[in-house]
Amino acid sequence: MPSFLADPVWRQAALAGMGAALLGILAAPLGSVAATIAVIVAGVVLANWLAAALEPIRAEVLSQGAARDPHPRRMNLRRLAAHLADSHEREAGVQADLRQERADLAALLRGTTDGILVLDGEQRAVLINEAAHRILGSPPDALGRKLQELVRSVELYELVDGLAVEGALPGPVRISLTRGDTRRSVRVTGARLVSPNGLRYLLVLHDMTDLQHLERIRTDFVTNVTHEMRSPLSAILGFAETLVDDAENLNEEVVDAAERIQRNARRLDDIVRDLVQLSRLEHAVAPEPQPTDLRALVAEIVARYQDAMLAKSQDLQVRLDDLPERLEVDPQLVRQALMNLVENAIKYTGDSGHITIAGEVTADRLRLSVADTGPGIPLEHQARIFERFYRVDTARSRLVGGTGLGLAIVKHSAALHGGSVHLESRMGRGSRFELVLPLPPEGSLGR
Repeated sequence: MPSFLADPVWRQAALAGMGAALLGILAAPLGSVAATIAVIVAGVVLANWLAAALEPIRAEVLSQGAARDPHPRRMNLRRLAAHLADSHEREAGVQADLRQERADLAALLRGTTDGILVLDGEQRAVLINEAAHRILGSPPDALGRKLQELVRSVELYELVDGLAVEGALPGPVRISLTRGDTRRSVRVTGARLVSPNGLRYLLVLHDMTDLQHLERIRTDFVTNVTHEMRSPLSAILGFAETLVDDAENLNEEVVDAAERIQRNARRLDDIVRDLVQLSRLEHAVAPEPQPTDLRALVAEIVARYQDAMLAKSQDLQVRLDDLPERLEVDPQLVRQALMNLVENAIKYTGDSGHITIAGEVTADRLRLSVADTGPGIPLEHQARIFERFYRVDTARSRLVGGTGLGLAIVKHSAALHGGSVHLESRMGRGSRFELVLPLPPEGSLGR
């Protein structure tokens, strides 16, 4: 036997070569095609044997750094199986995460009290939760149906058409939905979205019916109570004033008691008056603008509070020179708002303090401001200063008087006029309240 056959590697190679030749001889009678296939198969087997046999030599050479492996060995079946198993495991994890996310989303949609409705570009429902079903009164098989098939509401149709053009609503919009004999008030917010599946319209529906009912009960209660209190308060004030006027014929204790009754009855009467005013503002439909001389209106307010300012030696400046002669505003709303702002400034500004009333027109806005040199309002209280009965300093407010409704009335007066009120204040430097009211685009200046 030749010496080279003692090496097991060469021996395996020789046997593989002999096997390949034998396969070629046996396949020759079957034709050239079969012979060719047999040789290819034998070559593949030989190559695998040689690769396995030479692996230890390759590993030793590479470990010694004598050469680089220019052709990494192909992944064998075992590694391929492991790779496939790992890929399957990762895919299974991703699928489990997706199922969990879907379950969480479904639970969120079921749990929210707001209705969620998603429409595609043709306004067909692609997602709707139980709350939306309840609010809209839509059929159970709503998915895939057009909005017009889910609910009858021209207002809602117009909102979705607006989303198609604008992309988003300017803010929450309140609409009415009628189902049989039931009429519901719904606040709608919406947006246009672009997803991988195409155009989508997202609508969030909040049912305001119950809240509106409670608000009506509250308003009716306030209206009835204030109405019923007017008559007894008038009687109490009348008798107290009679006693105070007859003070020279009464002893000191009776006069003191009568003055306390008169003082507290007047405070209670102020609260009733402000509650009535606030209730009217909340239920007013629209302002009634008319050509108004703001200089004359402010002069009237200054004259009203002249004695209160003189009592505290306060200085008042009025800067309205840049205003047109007449402006289209609701004089009652402007008067009420400015009176409350000036009264607040007088109350909270100390002796010898300064108060400034200023006004200007910028673009299509009227800006009226009342500034003072009072103690200022802490930053943490400024966001709530326009709430009903909110007090920054309860003890101080009790000393200076007031109902706690003045700034709430200012806010509602501005809102009814389509405007807003803003506060700038620094501790120890005073406060500045600015009333911003829109003016009609044409004819805002009086002729």
